[in-house]
Amino acid sequence: MLQQTRVETVRPRYSAFLAAFPTPAALAAAREETVLAHWSGLGYYARARRLRSGASVVAERPGGAFPRDPAAARAIPGIGPYTAAAVLSISFDLPYAVVDGNVARVLARLYCLEPPHDRPGARARMLAQALLDPAHPGDHNQAMMELGALVCLPTGPACTATGTGRGPCPVAEYCRAHAAGMTHRYPARRSRPTPVKVQARLFLLRDRKGRLLVEKNHWQFLPRLWLPVIRPETIDVPGALDVPAALPARFRVRVDSLCEAGRVEHTITNHRIRLRVFTGLVDSGPGPLPGEYLLVTDAELAGLGRSSILEKALRAEHAAAARRG
Repeated sequence: MLQQTRVETVRPRYSAFLAAFPTPAALAAAREETVLAHWSGLGYYARARRLRSGASVVAERPGGAFPRDPAAARAIPGIGPYTAAAVLSISFDLPYAVVDGNVARVLARLYCLEPPHDRPGARARMLAQALLDPAHPGDHNQAMMELGALVCLPTGPACTATGTGRGPCPVAEYCRAHAAGMTHRYPARRSRPTPVKVQARLFLLRDRKGRLLVEKNHWQFLPRLWLPVIRPETIDVPGALDVPAALPARFRVRVDSLCEAGRVEHTITNHRIRLRVFTGLVDSGPGPLPGEYLLVTDAELAGLGRSSILEKALRAEHAAAARRG
């Protein structure tokens, strides 16, 4: 959960996730939909799918035990060098150094690594392993990560700060970048990719009972999550709504009921997504729905793997309803 997500966001979700899936076997046995529902709002949903796949591998091992060998650990889906070292050192007190972004930044400044960079490389891994306290590897790794997260910050590191609750740095006297007054240079900032702008339409279509139509998303973003109908926007004309043709024939959308509720923005990696939110009425016809579609109440949405895009769209819907009185 902590990969690419802030601690403040993860903290309230972690205990609930463990309560739902207390063992690898429990996680492996859970439906993907259930796991995604507990992951909803954390983003990067491939992590949840890999976690479930990894739990299946662990559950099939003798005794359902996590391997103690780094190579065997890295063979588990979703586990790379960082996660393997973190689990083995913190859980089993094995002497493997962790190098995440925070640790890489500490090492880059301590040693003025050239060329300066913020991606953990072979040199950083070698130095981290050389520094590791083999008697207390888990504590050491956590201390290094905390040092980068709380003191050796990307900007404004607390090298000598006092009275702030996060300084002075305990290794400042050994830090080459600090001695040279060049902490701002290390590590070098990666050039960010140019943002890609994406425009789409999101349709909050409800039936006569107020249930929302959601589909198993096949859009290039957020695949396999349950979302309202989303279609790329190709013609920026308010009246040119192509949603009726995009749905199976059994769904009859009352085009005269469609109205724009607002616009929401969402970021996925370097994609800046702007969605025009429309509300409207739909008749689903008789018989069971196709497997890729559901009609759900707002309360039932909590049981689906969903994106925060949906929450933003629902807020736009409620705001539009309030404006209409």
